[in-house]
Amino acid sequence: MDCIISPKNALILDKLMKTIKSNDLVIDTTSRILFQMVSDDKTKCCNLVFEDSFFISIKAKKKLMQISKPKFFIKKMKVLRMFTYDNVMVFEYEFEDYTYRHRFFIYETSIYHLVFNSSQSSPFDHNVLLEVLKQVHKEVRMEIKDGFAYLTNEENVIKFKCCDLSDVGFDVCLSSFKTILSTCKVFNEALLCWEGEDCPINLVFRSSNIQISYFLAV
Repeated sequence: MDCIISPKNALILDKLMKTIKSNDLVIDTTSRILFQMVSDDKTKCCNLVFEDSFFISIKAKKKLMQISKPKFFIKKMKVLRMFTYDNVMVFEYEFEDYTYRHRFFIYETSIYHLVFNSSQSSPFDHNVLLEVLKQVHKEVRMEIKDGFAYLTNEENVIKFKCCDLSDVGFDVCLSSFKTILSTCKVFNEALLCWEGEDCPINLVFRSSNIQISYFLAV
C-alpha cells in the first residue's frame, strides 16, 4: 500500500490505535483497505475499513502483512507518506524543512476471524452512553429492554433511553467502553449488535470514509 495521509487523519488513526492494547497492526489490502488490531488476550478485536477518500492519495497493492504498531502523527508534520516494499514498510513524515523516515519490518500473518452471528442490531447514541458511564465508578451490568437500558451495580441503578434491542444483558468493562466511546465521539453513526449470552458484543461506528467494528468479550 502506497498512500499519503493528512495530519488530521493521521491523528485520528493514532487515537484509534490506543483503543486496543496490542503490539502489532495487521494491514490487509487484498480486497479492501483493512487495519486490524487484536488484544494480546484475544478479548478485544478492532477492524478498521477505509474508503479511498480517507487518504489524500492511495495505490493499494494486494498484500496481507503485519508490522509493529506505528505512530501515524507527529506534531507539525505536513503529510505522512507510506510506502510498501517486499519486506519493509516505510513511513515518511514530511515537515517544513526536512523529512523523517521510519522503517517497519513486514511479517507474514493472517486475519483473525471471529465467528459472530448477529441476532439483533440497533443504532444507539454513543455520546449519551458515554455521559452515563462517566457517572459510574464501579463495574456494572447493562440490560436493555423495550428501548431502555438499565445500568446496575451495588451502588446504582440508572435507566436511560438507549436503542431498539430487547432481552439483552452483559457486564460492562468500564475502562474499555469509556476509551472506545470517547475516541469515537466524532463518528456520526453507531450500531450495537448482539448475538446472545456468553457471546461478544459488536460496536460499529461509521463516518463518510471509515468504518470501525469492535468485538468485545463480555
